[in-house]
Amino acid sequence: GQGSTARAAVANEKAILTMNEFHGLLREADAQQAALLDEGKARAEVDRQRALLLLYSTLAGTVGIFMLLSHAIGREMLARAGADDRVRRLNADLEQRVAERTAALDANQRRFVDLFEFAPDAFVLTTREGRIVQVYRQAEALFGWSRDALLDQPVEMLMAATATALAGTTAERTGLWERYLQASEPRAKKEELPALHGLRQDGTVFPVDVSLSPLELDGDLVLVAAVRDITERERMASALRQSSAMHRHTLDDMLEGCQVIDFDWRYRYVNAAALRQSRHLGEDLVGRTVTDVEPGIE
Repeated sequence: GQGSTARAAVANEKAILTMNEFHGLLREADAQQAALLDEGKARAEVDRQRALLLLYSTLAGTVGIFMLLSHAIGREMLARAGADDRVRRLNADLEQRVAERTAALDANQRRFVDLFEFAPDAFVLTTREGRIVQVYRQAEALFGWSRDALLDQPVEMLMAATATALAGTTAERTGLWERYLQASEPRAKKEELPALHGLRQDGTVFPVDVSLSPLELDGDLVLVAAVRDITERERMASALRQSSAMHRHTLDDMLEGCQVIDFDWRYRYVNAAALRQSRHLGEDLVGRTVTDVEPGIE
């Protein structure tokens, strides 16, 4: 019985040792597991710190880039705002200048129109070919035509070839303007210009004096014709010629010699009686001075 007890004690002792070894192994495994857990935690913390550092760096870089972009965008916006403001000022200045220039042009155009509109002569603007492009108030009153009726019409409708051409048609008068233009060249003499007569709407013919001047209007060359009714001047000239002829006839019929001498002592007229009393012919006296004819007279 003692042997069984001893074996049981030995077995019990081995069991205790085995349990102790097992507990030791468990503790060692727990310690290793705890060490591994601590090492994993440490690595996780390091990784977390690194991730946070990378995140902070990325955020800092992003913020820096955003700030740079914001600064650049701000500068660009300020530059654009400044440029837009300068453009607005330039546009406003340009618009003001255009408005001032337009107002000046309008004023000049009004003065230009008024110059012809209220002139005492009748002004008609034509092309070189004789097409009427503008008519002013005095021309309407002088010829009896309205402005609208004359525009784009041949200027010959306002002209008559002679004072007797009452029945002349526009076709018969075609070419009068061209002939007048040719005779009005600078090389032509005044007496070479053809006599012109105006033709009113009612068929009345009257003598006119026409002065031509070139004018550039809207880039085109036009002719400004200043037309003046010289009926009264012609009447006065005719009356003066008749009066002069009558006085000359009266002086020529006088028995006494009569001489007309101007302030330069130049003979202007010598009647027949004076010629009979002198040894000179009338052609030798008129236009010469007294000292030329009679050298001894001072």
